[in-house]
Amino acid sequence: VKAADMTTDQAATMLQNLFRRRMARKRMRQVLQETFLKLFDEGSGLYYYYNNNTGESYWDKPKLLGNGDLETTEY
Repeated sequence: VKAADMTTDQAATMLQNLFRRRMARKRMRQVLQETFLKLFDEGSGLYYYYNNNTGESYWDKPKLLGNGDLETTEY
């Protein structure tokens, strides 16, 4: 749909939806950063992910991170 073909209400609704999606992605990144830590295992030389909520560790990056990643946490 082209902007020229939209009513004012349709354009406003589209902008609101885009804004809400952007805020939801921002909040999801924040939750992921609070939930997971990216740590380095010196024994294997690999990074792993630690879930603060469950206490579980994973070698594979959580799928919710998509193409992004977390900063490495130093301990």
